Amino acid sequence: MSPEIVQSLYKAIFERKSIRRYSDRPVSDQMMQDICDFTNSTALRLFPQIAFSIEVVSPSEVGKLGVPKAPHFLLFYTKAGDDGNQHLLNAGFVLQQVDLYLHTLGLGRCWLGLARPKQREKDGLAHCITLAFGYPDEDLVRISNDFKRKPLDQISTGDDPRLEAARLAPSAVNSQNWFFDASDQSINVYMGNTGAIKKKLYGAMNVIDVGIALAHLQIASMHYQISFDCQILPQGSVPNKDNFTYMVTV
Repeated sequence: MSPEIVQSLYKAIFERKSIRRYSDRPVSDQMMQDICDFTNSTALRLFPQIAFSIEVVSPSEVGKLGVPKAPHFLLFYTKAGDDGNQHLLNAGFVLQQVDLYLHTLGLGRCWLGLARPKQREKDGLAHCITLAFGYPDEDLVRISNDFKRKPLDQISTGDDPRLEAARLAPSAVNSQNWFFDASDQSINVYMGNTGAIKKKLYGAMNVIDVGIALAHLQIASMHYQISFDCQILPQGSVPNKDNFTYMVTV
């Protein structure tokens, strides 16, 4: 990823917002190709061994429940194996880079956890998450005061310049269901435990959300020229945190 792209994505972290109102203007074929090229070739992978694919479809290919009237929908397909939650973390990680890239192109986006496409499987991969996108019919950019986010002292300990980027990451129903423990230029990342009902409704999306936050940490790491090496450390080598589950260390 070039330094120019890194800086444009980093700037987008502090401006992006979810867009619910779209114009009917279609995205050009050339821009659509640029989006596919970015996703397949430029966006970084959290776990490179995990296969995924994308497909851009029209509104007629996606169910109506909870779905905005956008002209385009990006479907993300991936394969769940014996990797626990790694495929979900990777989905959030990759697709959030795409989200930020779309912002740099002047396009609005909205994550759709409940969208159900007609094509639920593709080439042996299962549909995981959907991103609506298109030219916005509302303001694309917001200022820092418009972010409805928890303060850093509620979601983190330690001092690391990358934490602000993670704090601004979007999440399902703005749950911000994560915690970051920073020390010695490494960050232990945790996901909050939830009750049975919320876990059934948002369990997979909460894991994807952590992947989204990790994408912000990756981009901030490149901005600050800090090493980003994602590891899942052995049980017992990372401090336990009440009401949270350890996910990864970066």
